[in-house]
Amino acid sequence: MKPLRKAREAAMQVLFQQGFQEGVSAQELFNAFADNFTFDNATRDYARFLTENVIAEEAKINEIINRYSENWRIDRIAVIDKILLQIAIFELCFSDATPTAPKLTITDIIDLAKKYSSQDSKNFINGILDQVFQQENLSKS
Repeated sequence: MKPLRKAREAAMQVLFQQGFQEGVSAQELFNAFADNFTFDNATRDYARFLTENVIAEEAKINEIINRYSENWRIDRIAVIDKILLQIAIFELCFSDATPTAPKLTITDIIDLAKKYSSQDSKNFINGILDQVFQQENLSKS
């Protein structure tokens, strides 16, 4: 598996755990998760970066999700789909440190949706991310 995809997958798993462990910091969750898996340093660092920053920017990220998810309030979106959208939108809209082109980020997120979510999720996620990419004038390539 590609290191960035592995980092995105690890961040997704930690963010999913967060929903079940209120009051536990992102750092504690990440450390507990990372202690059970082998990562190279770059993958670990990027996964931690994603986890901490998605949590820090969650309100702003969720505003963007709400803006582009027609007829779907954020509380109606499947948890995994919401987390995958949050990771992608953070990378696309808030991070200058994202080491891949936006379309590669979107492809990784869609592949993770195929692996972890429902059959329809990939189309839903792709539709939102495509709108974000087009409307937010993302020029990183």
